[in-house]
Amino acid sequence: MKHEILLFLAASLMLALALVVRGRLQDNYFRFALISVGAFIVAQVLIHTLTDAVQWQRRSSIEGVLQGLLQDNRQGDRLLLVGSSYTARAIDDAVLEQELEQNNAPLLVQLLSYPGVFAFEQDLFLERYLEQSQQRPAIVLIELGSELIATTAKENSMTSKTLRYHDTKRVAMMLHQVIYRMPRENAAELIPLSAGILERHLAHLFNLGILLHIEDTKAAKIRRGFLPDDEVAEGFDIEEARRIIQARRQRSGRIGLNTEIDAYSALIEFRRTQARRLETENLQPVMFYDVPSLDDTRLARTDALCRALGQYCIALDPGLWNLLDETMWTDMGHLNTEGGRVFVASLARRLVDKLGAGNALQ
Repeated sequence: MKHEILLFLAASLMLALALVVRGRLQDNYFRFALISVGAFIVAQVLIHTLTDAVQWQRRSSIEGVLQGLLQDNRQGDRLLLVGSSYTARAIDDAVLEQELEQNNAPLLVQLLSYPGVFAFEQDLFLERYLEQSQQRPAIVLIELGSELIATTAKENSMTSKTLRYHDTKRVAMMLHQVIYRMPRENAAELIPLSAGILERHLAHLFNLGILLHIEDTKAAKIRRGFLPDDEVAEGFDIEEARRIIQARRQRSGRIGLNTEIDAYSALIEFRRTQARRLETENLQPVMFYDVPSLDDTRLARTDALCRALGQYCIALDPGLWNLLDETMWTDMGHLNTEGGRVFVASLARRLVDKLGAGNALQ
């Protein structure tokens, strides 16, 4: 409550100052500003106090997934996958466990994933998982395709019920990426991107739109990290998907685009820093995994990132495109349940090969 007490004292001081100068200053706008700011701060104290008293809090959509994982009492070595919709739609934790068992690598699989959750929010909830879980994972795999900044996506708007949570540390990290790592040719985006990041942070810090985004912590909705979706998106061109897959097969999985690694220096720096930080917490190995996509530009980007991360990354198996076909997609970036099973089998084999055949824990 120290934070609330300090805010309350500051508000009291401002209100007292307003009363003192009331009879001395003729500037009504000045008095109005003082009273408004003071009243706003008092309101914040009351909101924090009330929500604490009734055990309500603002939540992100992935919060329910985290709570479900924390209630998982199974005993054994764990593999934790962290990601967004690319993971949540395609990777069935039960199927991955079966595939790992068949590859002589028995692991309990947990998914900390949810559609729309981008890289910084994944990092935040991974940190919370590690702080609260009674059993640390033996292996951490982090989805490579997630964006660093998702300020313009519809689900990240201030009026959306899935408003993303950004803590102060990650807001500072995001601003650093925008200000110091943005290519010069994109300088025009600096102000709107920075404003969008701060807007969402302030929305949480000052409880803007709080009635849309709070849940009862005593009855938190538990969600699974695996959320399959077989509904084909409107406008998905299955003939175009067939053409892309045929081209990939002819090029032995190569995309056909030359992507400069330097173009993604901010993403690479973030991922390397993330891996090193987790390793200092005695989490080894920490790796990233690429996910399939029909979008050549996106896949070229993740391929470049994977090459830059080297030993930290599990690249796509080029032979995967001989197994996937146009009927296994819901849109240009997401696999359906059938396609997910194909990808999971490939990922299990690649993971075991990466860690050392026959023993995934050495």
